[in-house]
Amino acid sequence: MTSDGVNDAPALNKADIGIAVADSTDAARSAADLVLTEPGSSVIVSAVLTSRAIFQRMKNYTLGFMLLALIWEYDFPPFMVLIIAILNDGTIMTISKDRVKPSPTPDSWKLNEIFAAGILIGTYLALVTVLFYWLADSTQFFESHFHVKSLSGSTEEISSAIYLQVSIISQALIFVTRSQNWSFIERPGALLMFAFMLAQLVATLIAVYAHIEFASIIGWGWASVIWVYSLIFYIPLDIIKFVVPYGRTGDAWNLLFDTKAK
Repeated sequence: MTSDGVNDAPALNKADIGIAVADSTDAARSAADLVLTEPGSSVIVSAVLTSRAIFQRMKNYTLGFMLLALIWEYDFPPFMVLIIAILNDGTIMTISKDRVKPSPTPDSWKLNEIFAAGILIGTYLALVTVLFYWLADSTQFFESHFHVKSLSGSTEEISSAIYLQVSIISQALIFVTRSQNWSFIERPGALLMFAFMLAQLVATLIAVYAHIEFASIIGWGWASVIWVYSLIFYIPLDIIKFVVPYGRTGDAWNLLFDTKAK
């Protein structure tokens, strides 16, 4: 049941799902299960997208840093994780103002798909981070191809590099989870795009210039390499997003090649 008035407060409280619409009274808000902050129901979609992004990001952190700790005995500074979380949360809050494309058919809550997608994407992002660490610390791949200085043996510089890589790829995931089609087809809202660019500008400046106890300067050369690396491995995220529903029903196959904006 949806309502905005005082008289409907008992009914909202009794309903299986009571929804107080935008600009409803305080009595209706306190009695409702859900409170919409804007006209329409699109804010519910934003809440779901935010939850999916948080879940997948937690998977990324847990799996990625667990593998680094177990295989290479590398400890990522907790303070760097805190910075990533703060910048990401600031961007996620702008999803409530994002451009939302309504589904052409009625939606249902497919929790198994959500969890499966979260596990697949989280595992993929974790492996991308582990691969980056291995290439930067144990090989000369970046040095020979991009002519940047070696980070091997420098824990502080490696921490700055991994911080920037995780920050870029994990926050760019928002553009994948917010879209039903290819992420580059459904244009995000201006506020979301601005928040992403601002957060990653801050993250890049921290990696390039910050010199603290557990992180050291890596320079613009490495920052450019990390951006290229992250953008390359961002592309498969869209494909992974379609794999789970296709594996269950095959319905996503048409969506995979449907590039027409509706």
